[in-house]
Amino acid sequence: MFHSTPFTTLSRVACGLCISLSIAACGDLQGDASSREFGSVQMALTALGSDGDTYRITNATMQIDGPMSATVSLDEAYGEDAVFAATLDVGSYSITLEEGWVLERDSGEGFEAVHADMVSSNPITVEVQRDEVSVVAIIFESVNAEIEFATGDLEVWLGVNHIECDHGEYITRSCGANLSGRQFRMCNEGWWQEWSECSAHCDQGYCLFSDPATFDTATVDHEVTRLDFKSYASGSLVTQAYMYTLPGHVYSDEVSFASIGASNQMYPEGSDTPFLGQKRDRILGYGGHEWADAGIRSSAGPRNFDGFDAIEAIFMDDAQSYAMSFQVANNPAGFHIEVHNADCDIVASIPVSAGYGTHFIVIGDQEVPGIEPASSVILSPSPSDGFFGTEAWTLNAFAFAR
Repeated sequence: MFHSTPFTTLSRVACGLCISLSIAACGDLQGDASSREFGSVQMALTALGSDGDTYRITNATMQIDGPMSATVSLDEAYGEDAVFAATLDVGSYSITLEEGWVLERDSGEGFEAVHADMVSSNPITVEVQRDEVSVVAIIFESVNAEIEFATGDLEVWLGVNHIECDHGEYITRSCGANLSGRQFRMCNEGWWQEWSECSAHCDQGYCLFSDPATFDTATVDHEVTRLDFKSYASGSLVTQAYMYTLPGHVYSDEVSFASIGASNQMYPEGSDTPFLGQKRDRILGYGGHEWADAGIRSSAGPRNFDGFDAIEAIFMDDAQSYAMSFQVANNPAGFHIEVHNADCDIVASIPVSAGYGTHFIVIGDQEVPGIEPASSVILSPSPSDGFFGTEAWTLNAFAFAR
């Protein structure tokens, strides 16, 4: 791995190739031009990496503060130039690369943006000395490489070494308010992917996400089962406008779905026994009015279609998972997610707000001591003002990794 100090300032003899930058000074300059002393500052904007790819900084604004001050749009001022070079009054300067910069890599098919973190000091302090060139190195760490932009004798160079990783390897870090959430980064075929979104809520090592790309990122080294409920396990399509109670495993040979009591329905139908707390191995298939509306519901009885309760996804054949993804039709009142282990103990309990959207992703951070894999997951709608105690919703897609 390439290592460097947070920033580097080197002194070299100035040469005529340095570009003079006209900078408006803050305040009045003392003395005439003949009494002023000048030096130069350089920074590489493009370079060839040791991996054979060319990197460049774009969309960058540089703020220079010191005896002279300026705000410089590097794209506008330097375009395709490989080097930023400015002539400045002698003195101490603070150079800041403003937020919004983009690191791009050209692998032979044009430049594309890559995720990167700036790991050098920002702002950088640099001393400009008379008739000398102060070279500033700015260091980035991307998912592919550690990168140092600098110049040497006006020949742009870049130290790039691939940060080795094993496929499926991952790292995590805290994020969000009070560092209560989690992010993770996965290795895909030897290359680090971008950091995932920050989780909205975590409990006992399991965290809640909403971006479908997060699930894909977290499961690069796993077998993933994806169910969209547009067809049964037999492969036949769900009929339009079709509702019928059926065994919970009819949609998959790997997951069985059960109805879980959560509202004020009665079961058995017509009895005075609330379905609350009960479990039923039959669910409701729903074709909707278009194929895209197909989903499954939980229902206490064969004709209680309008109001229904929680759905439990049970992994069959002793399968276990640390990553699960739900997609529901709507989220008017919020949900609650319970992760259960093989002994049916609750190992994580995560609330989902009504404004969170309709895609719920639960991922377990295996770096958390004592975390247990899920053997089943219960998705429960929150109580509402609806006649049946819960709003109508369907489970339109489900995925899990093992």
